[in-house]
Amino acid sequence: MSLDLKRTVLGLALAAGSALLLTLAFPPYNLGPLIWIGFVPMLLAQHRVLPSRRSSLAPALAIGGWMGAFLLPVFGGKSLWMSLLPLIIGAMPLLMDRNKRAFHEHTGYRWFVLEGATGWVGLELIRSLIPAIGTWGFVGYGLWAHPWLLQPVSMFGI
Repeated sequence: MSLDLKRTVLGLALAAGSALLLTLAFPPYNLGPLIWIGFVPMLLAQHRVLPSRRSSLAPALAIGGWMGAFLLPVFGGKSLWMSLLPLIIGAMPLLMDRNKRAFHEHTGYRWFVLEGATGWVGLELIRSLIPAIGTWGFVGYGLWAHPWLLQPVSMFGI
């Protein structure tokens, strides 16, 4: 097995691990603190493990897999739109993150945290305005058992 293939398999396994951690953070599993580390395996796969040209597979698999595990038990088979939504959501980072690794490598990862936080919050804000998906799967919902942490969000918004 070539080194490129080994790195791809390991990277995809890490991304699937992220999807699992994110899924476990939400009901019915209610392991909310996992939301704090859920994206770490995906980011490790995207920026360190996967070959550069395949790096956008990590967020596509992690986020699409998480949304699939989150939405399909509720809507699977009842609505074609909601059944296809995890694939559509997974395709978005596949396309949008194609040059993200190159950008961060070029800038010495100077904008890594700021770009990640503002990018995620911006997408969540836009997503909250789409009636068909609304606020399903907001990462903050994994912390529902900790109102002291979530109450400032209700005051200040996303």
